[in-house]
Amino acid sequence: MKLETVLNRLRLLTEDSREELLLLLASDAVGVLSERVVGTAEEIAEKEDALCAAAAAYAAYQLALLDEAQSPDSVTAGDVRAEYKTGSIKARVYYEQCLRGLSGILRDDTFYFGGVRA
Repeated sequence: MKLETVLNRLRLLTEDSREELLLLLASDAVGVLSERVVGTAEEIAEKEDALCAAAAAYAAYQLALLDEAQSPDSVTAGDVRAEYKTGSIKARVYYEQCLRGLSGILRDDTFYFGGVRA
């Protein structure tokens, strides 16, 4: 996965100008997804674009979480109420959609299969 490709996709997704933060988030996302990649070199090369898209989506999700943590939940002025903090939900859905295309080459750390002793 090429960090520059992930960073460029992240810039397009977020239209954010905080370059140092975007670089940090893109780098973290590449690291997170790289740890989960399994498969042959050919399979990974075939899915390079999808991997970069998923890494950028993950970084955008992290950026949305950071921005939401720094903003109020809502603002009320008279009878008008503005609700915030929904961007991360949409970003998470997009990230999960990107992951679906990588199901053959990503290890799923969230699934556990085991037995229960009686």
